Amino acid sequence: MSNEKIIIKRRKDMSQTRCSGTRQNKTCHGHLYRCKKCGHVGCNDNHCSNQGFQYYKCLQCGAANKRSEMIS
Repeated sequence: MSNEKIIIKRRKDMSQTRCSGTRQNKTCHGHLYRCKKCGHVGCNDNHCSNQGFQYYKCLQCGAANKRSEMIS
C-alpha cells in the first residue's frame, strides 16, 4: 500500500484526519497515522483496507513506536 493510494478525508465535525478506507463494507473513519521514519500513512485497524500500522509497528518499513497521529 502506497501513500498515493490512501485517500484522506476530513470529517467537518472532527479535528483529526480520518481514514476513508473500507472496513466491513463501511467507511472506516479511524484515525490516520504517519510513520516518523518513512512517512507512510495508514490506519491502525486490522480490518481496514488502508491499514498501515499493526501493534504500533509500521507495515511498510517495520519501525516500531514511530507513529504520530495526523492532525488537520
